[in-house]
Amino acid sequence: MQKRSDTHETTLSDITSQDMDTSQSSIESDYDDVEDLSFNPDSVEDSLTDTEGDEPCDIAKSLAEDRKFIVFEQQLDILLNCLTCPQCNSSTSPDDTKKKTTDGTLLSVTTFCFNGHRILQWDSQPCFGKMPAGNLLVSAAILISGLSYQRISHFAMLLNLEFIGKSTYFLNQKNYVSPSINAAWEEEQRTIIQDNSRTTVNICGDGRCDSPGYSAKYCTYTVIDEESSKILNFSLVQSSEVGSSSRMEKEGCKRVVDYLTSANININILATDRHVQIRSMLLKEYPGIKHQFDVWHFSNSIKKRLTQAAKKKGCEDLNPWIKSICNHLWWCAAQCEGDEQLLVEMWSSIGYHVANKHKFPRRFSKVKACVHGPISREAERKKKWMKMGSAPHKALMSIVTDKRILKDIKHLSEFCHTGSLEVYHSMMTKYVPKRQEFDYEQMLARTQLAALDHNANVGRAHRRNKNGDLQWRPVCPKATNTWIVKKVYEEKSYEWAKQLIVSTLLQKIGHDKSVPVASTRTHHVNSLPKNIAPVPAPPKEDLLQRYQSRFQR
Repeated sequence: MQKRSDTHETTLSDITSQDMDTSQSSIESDYDDVEDLSFNPDSVEDSLTDTEGDEPCDIAKSLAEDRKFIVFEQQLDILLNCLTCPQCNSSTSPDDTKKKTTDGTLLSVTTFCFNGHRILQWDSQPCFGKMPAGNLLVSAAILISGLSYQRISHFAMLLNLEFIGKSTYFLNQKNYVSPSINAAWEEEQRTIIQDNSRTTVNICGDGRCDSPGYSAKYCTYTVIDEESSKILNFSLVQSSEVGSSSRMEKEGCKRVVDYLTSANININILATDRHVQIRSMLLKEYPGIKHQFDVWHFSNSIKKRLTQAAKKKGCEDLNPWIKSICNHLWWCAAQCEGDEQLLVEMWSSIGYHVANKHKFPRRFSKVKACVHGPISREAERKKKWMKMGSAPHKALMSIVTDKRILKDIKHLSEFCHTGSLEVYHSMMTKYVPKRQEFDYEQMLARTQLAALDHNANVGRAHRRNKNGDLQWRPVCPKATNTWIVKKVYEEKSYEWAKQLIVSTLLQKIGHDKSVPVASTRTHHVNSLPKNIAPVPAPPKEDLLQRYQSRFQR
């Protein structure tokens, strides 16, 4: 720390000596109008865009990569008091004649000597016209990092840090940051379409609502490529577009499928949860797409039914078998090789296995016996087998042979699961938290950020330590209360986010033609109602007259 401080003092003395060597004529031209102590924003206008010899992209990269510091005012005054006047060689006057003005994160300082000569007029950051570059960078960093203005401004208030106002942040977000994010996502979409056009893909889809229950305002339906685990497309639906929250997921799925098919992407399989409306829609409107169910969702449904049945009196012996039955379902889906009839028979055979009967009757045409090896007498003695016809066995068979279960289990024949999509939804809360409300434009931009983050970091390698050994971490999930190990992956890369910062600066400079201020999404945003209430809001005066509190006497 001492070394860094000495370096700064040397630099300051160098600057001061250079100022003293300046000719008298140049001093007079540089410091005319000394009586005007007010900060004039025009003095820094176009300080970046008029730079000669530098390309706009180089300027933007320089601003984004330039280091920034938090400087205490008293420490800054120590530097300013070290300056001497180049005209009369006197020192800086007391603090009451220092002129300090702020514009968000920008600090502008004008200092004078005892004789009234202006010594220094300094800005803490360059400007785009009259906009400080730091204000735009802060606005971009808040949104692109997934944070919210409310939390960052609260942080700045506690630190007593000069910060941008709320209106400045949202204006920069609307005019510069969101269009840059949208342009980056559209470029990602063009790359995806180019890589998958005229090819056959298997995709998984699922919807995510912004709040639980049937009061959600938004539903984001996302499809992911099963092979590459990359997000192909997503659709953001507002409840007012379809009439109710329960219809949003179907509409989102339809939009995504239409987008992919219009881009000449041939969808072979679409795996979803057991959504009734989506099932009906795919059957009627998209008969060429093979509809599959996600094994994870289906297994959870079976687990819930088994758990409920095991709570009934006399069916307690079903409890030890629940985990094995769910594992059996996964094994059946993985081993059936697309044969639906084989899958049904493999699933139905669990009723004989739990009763310690490992050869099946003749009605099983494709499965004759269990595929596991002989069970030792010790293992057989420890196992709590069910008796055929007992209460727990009847409860199990009522679930296994349920007509709807046997019909739906055929949709597991291709062994599709949306595990990577569930991981993405978990990561998505970083950018779109469910406890905070956003307007449509912010929801769209934040969802695009989540998709860009996922696609940029999918397929990271398993991390190794210094000795070259694979790294694992022990965890104990609440769902199972059993200790397991999980892979430790390589650190995520945020080069895509840094590029977005540069694109935002280029958007302000006006040289990035690929980032239009008004895009096709703007028309969709403007067509949506800002409030999803079923009736217009009455005047506030009428509401105040009708206001009553239960806590008033």
